[in-house]
Amino acid sequence: MNGFSHSKERMMPEDLYTKLKTLLEQEISRTEYEIKELVKKRAELEGPKVSKSSHDLQDNEEEVYIKQLLLKDYQEKLQSIEAIKERSGGETAEEGAMVKLKFLTDQSTQDFILINGPGGKVGEFTLLSTKTPVGKATIGKKTGERVVIQTPGGEAEIEILSVI
Repeated sequence: MNGFSHSKERMMPEDLYTKLKTLLEQEISRTEYEIKELVKKRAELEGPKVSKSSHDLQDNEEEVYIKQLLLKDYQEKLQSIEAIKERSGGETAEEGAMVKLKFLTDQSTQDFILINGPGGKVGEFTLLSTKTPVGKATIGKKTGERVVIQTPGGEAEIEILSVI
């Protein structure tokens, strides 16, 4: 057993890609809908019959801006997960691979999918950007290897427990 949860362990790259794509497309649709609703609300706030304060308009504009950033993040993640589909397999951590890492400073473990885009949670999955210190240090490593990274709190050692 490689350490991944039972459902993730059996997931083939194409299945993983399909599941993540579906989750991200749902988030994109939901966020686009929320932006449209906020824009409608702004139009109402700016209307002649409504006496709302400029503070309400500013809050609305900030909400729209935040949602637009979130939408961009989801869209970038959707583009980044293509590597999962293209992955040939093997034991080397590369873009598109699922890796289980053990952080030796506190003995915690975490499952990640390595992508060349923004990281974060998508449903039950955690995407790890290969642009982060942990992501960079993991690329090219194999099961059992250890890496040391620099963190704001000093050095941290990570062990690669498994690669799928």
